[in-house]
Amino acid sequence: MSYNIWLEAKLLKADKFVQLGQNYGITYNLSEMFRATVGSTPSEWNGILASDLLPKLTDGINKLIFHPDDYRKYESDNGWGTVSGCRDFLIKVQALCKEYPYATVRED
Repeated sequence: MSYNIWLEAKLLKADKFVQLGQNYGITYNLSEMFRATVGSTPSEWNGILASDLLPKLTDGINKLIFHPDDYRKYESDNGWGTVSGCRDFLIKVQALCKEYPYATVRED
């Protein structure tokens, strides 16, 4: 199982939502690492504004860059969920949120 994140926006004068940018996925094995670094899991990001998620992502990225050893205890034994994988995922989502700050975060 994995988290699947993307951004969407509603077209003006139309009852249609469009995806903005890429779609990113990552294993559920990192749920505890997300809670420890960002304060929530990707499933909890569903429906929030990208600009509201940005500070949390930045904080999580900084924790994983400057104190990676503090979060190794959350790595999965099977190798499906590492500090570097979590960091890289957060960086990708952060870039997407910076590009489309008024979009809505979606997860399924």
